[in-house]
Amino acid sequence: MEIEKIRQNIILKEGIKYFDWTASGLGFYEIEDEILRIMKTYSNTHSLVSSNSIKTTDYYENAVKKMKEILGVNKDFSLIACGFGATWAIKRFEEILGLYIPPATRARLDLRNFKNLPLVIISPFEHHSVEVSLRLGLCEVVRIPLNKNGLFDFDFFEKVLENARGREIIGIFNVASNISGIINDYQKIYLMIKMYGGIVALDGSTYITHGKIDANFYDALFISTHKFLGGIGAPGILIIKNSLFKSNLPTFAGGGNVNYVSRTSQDFKVQKEELETPGTPAILGVMKAYLALKLWHDVGENFIQETENELAEHFLNEVSKIKELKIYGNLNVKRAPIFSFNVNGFNPYDFASILSHNFEIQTRAGCMCAGPYARDLLGLTDDEKISRPGFVRVSFNFTQELADIDFLIAAIKEIIKNKEKFNPNYLVKSCCG
Repeated sequence: MEIEKIRQNIILKEGIKYFDWTASGLGFYEIEDEILRIMKTYSNTHSLVSSNSIKTTDYYENAVKKMKEILGVNKDFSLIACGFGATWAIKRFEEILGLYIPPATRARLDLRNFKNLPLVIISPFEHHSVEVSLRLGLCEVVRIPLNKNGLFDFDFFEKVLENARGREIIGIFNVASNISGIINDYQKIYLMIKMYGGIVALDGSTYITHGKIDANFYDALFISTHKFLGGIGAPGILIIKNSLFKSNLPTFAGGGNVNYVSRTSQDFKVQKEELETPGTPAILGVMKAYLALKLWHDVGENFIQETENELAEHFLNEVSKIKELKIYGNLNVKRAPIFSFNVNGFNPYDFASILSHNFEIQTRAGCMCAGPYARDLLGLTDDEKISRPGFVRVSFNFTQELADIDFLIAAIKEIIKNKEKFNPNYLVKSCCG
């Protein structure tokens, strides 16, 4: 599909300029039309009797199969749709590995003294869904700090691995920061952990819409398909090696993962994708996820990266001339087209509100659900209290043009030049974006 036709298919009110792609993609008319077509013969899966159920099951199974092909994973992996975003995929992964149980369960079991806990290593860039869940989990967590260049500290990482020799080691790492766009060298991380017999899971939810993630360098991958163009409403996806399943029992039992249930026993399914789908699967969500991934795949990684790099370079060149604006993170390394900044004299929440209400430019303000890294970038200690720390974040997509970037830059300059003209009397809630 030609780029101009793709732009015409984006569902967005005329006049709005969208720069919040890292938070979510947008709707796509042709994908919505295809979902409507599928719904004409829709029925629940879990039956091979009615024609509608057979058709829907075929659509669903084909969508799972094709997504695995697009993502480059083989029969050694399972693809499991989870909830409404990568957070649910992370939760399922932690449950499969026995890292997380609900607080009420912990209290019921009276787990006070933990022994032989696995060591979980995370990067400095992690989303709250990873870091906070692990803090509450059955594990010891070590966060690798930033080095002097604001990047993953591999020297510190090597020392942690060496000190953990002989322990169960699990690494969970963001492929790219959702604040700065900085890309982790996940291949190097993977090879280092494997030298110590560890497991590597990657949070690809920020990066995956911008480039492929090599399946040879992870044991599990979390992605948010709602971040793809056309994927809004699609579920989180967990890609996981079948070898990580150490039990023939599911993390939760339901009608979808049993073969038969008698009064006294139950027979569970063997295939892991079925075992971890306890009830009605996200049928239409999985189909939409596939269609969004197919669109992304058909456009091609080369075109996407060439276009987005051009947009990012143009943005950086222009905003570097604005002395009142500061972009965070190392600008001299490979990064996704994601930029977080602050402007002297403005609260980031106010600035984002002004952009939205006066220029119809949609951005995001906050710590982007990565509070520890945000504090690193802002130079805040753990003891320092600050009201609503954060940034304004903009992110770009291959469907945009240089004219869109110029419109954004012009708006930023106008707000700075005429600060007194803009009164951000909008209801802005304190949150982490």
